[in-house]
Amino acid sequence: MAEKWTVAQRKVGQESSVERQIDFTYGQAIKARNALNQGNYKTTQKRLRDVDRQCRRLEWRGGGWGLRHLPDLDQVEDLKTDISTVRAAAKSGVDHINNYLGLDKLAKRKKFAKHETKLTAIKKKKNELKKDIVRDVMMAVNGAKRANDIADAEPWMDLDIISKKKKHVQMYLKGEGYYQNIASGARVAHWNSWWFHVPRRLGLDTKQLSCLDLDEADLREIDLSGANLDVNSFRNANLTEANFKHCHLKDAYFDGDKTDCSRAKFVEAWMQGCHLSEVNMTGADLTKAHMWNANLTFANLTGANLNETELVGAWLRGADLTRANLIGTDLRDAHMHGVNFKNTTLKEVNVQGADLEEAENLTSDQLLAAENWYSTHNIPLKTLEDPRIFKALKPLHKTYIKFFKERNPDFVKKHIEFFEEPELAKKT
Repeated sequence: MAEKWTVAQRKVGQESSVERQIDFTYGQAIKARNALNQGNYKTTQKRLRDVDRQCRRLEWRGGGWGLRHLPDLDQVEDLKTDISTVRAAAKSGVDHINNYLGLDKLAKRKKFAKHETKLTAIKKKKNELKKDIVRDVMMAVNGAKRANDIADAEPWMDLDIISKKKKHVQMYLKGEGYYQNIASGARVAHWNSWWFHVPRRLGLDTKQLSCLDLDEADLREIDLSGANLDVNSFRNANLTEANFKHCHLKDAYFDGDKTDCSRAKFVEAWMQGCHLSEVNMTGADLTKAHMWNANLTFANLTGANLNETELVGAWLRGADLTRANLIGTDLRDAHMHGVNFKNTTLKEVNVQGADLEEAENLTSDQLLAAENWYSTHNIPLKTLEDPRIFKALKPLHKTYIKFFKERNPDFVKKHIEFFEEPELAKKT
């Protein structure tokens, strides 16, 4: 290795990422070989001790930077094997050098000066030890090189490899194990760059992304467009500006008062039965999303775009639709008890069979702009107290009048004279 390590750099190598640690180990093994070539056995021994120490740190250290924190990829198993080989070779080399230096010291004693036989035996043993030392050093160098090549390739950051198993995808996206030391923004940026090319390059089986536990994950601005995320759990996750366009999110769990889906994109997503209660969806884009029977109880949908969204049978109890846009939205049979309609845009919305009991800030203008409004349940009296309501009711067929009387009994009771007029039953 051309680069020279200073004391400070050595510390960095020992304390930083797996790649840096292995690079340091390889550098020390090279230095051990160079010292051996110069006949400097003490320096060789010192470098081999550094190699052994660093390998031990790699195998046992915590904090997310050790080998045991890496995902169980085939390449990682090879890496662990190489590090074990390097450590064994380094320890063996240290022991052989100890023996060699001991014999060298012994041969220099005066009492052996005239004992040719003993000197010959010592010399023979030293030559054997030299071979052992060379073998140990070369094993350490070669093993460290193989490990360094794997570390340079960083297979644990190769999403083509990681995406083959759900548990590895979950570790990466959630920031677990080795990935806890990588900033969420860096992980997401790396993912988005890769995800953009997935359809063309891999034809990834997106089922690998379903049924993941991503609770409390920081996935701001993540791009998961087109993925199959059915039954995934995103509870209390940060999904600000996440891209879920065309995703399959059937029965997925987002519910939680700490879940942040503000400005997230769910355009044309399939979200049947999706759990979104108490979720912050401020400014979210749900255009043409399929949300039949979804649970949006107490969700914050302030400023959200719900144009042409299918919310048939959805639960919106206590949801905040302040300044939300609902144009062409399908709200048939939706449960909208206590929904806040302050400054909400309602146009060509189908509310047939919806329950509007105790809806807040619902104006007669909003109601009259909706389709089938007369077949909704429990429209607040305050909203109905408008002459235009009577004007709109008057020309309706008797069947629709019947619907209205059944679904809004309090209003009918209050204005019984109007509804008992025989002309109302006639088709105009």
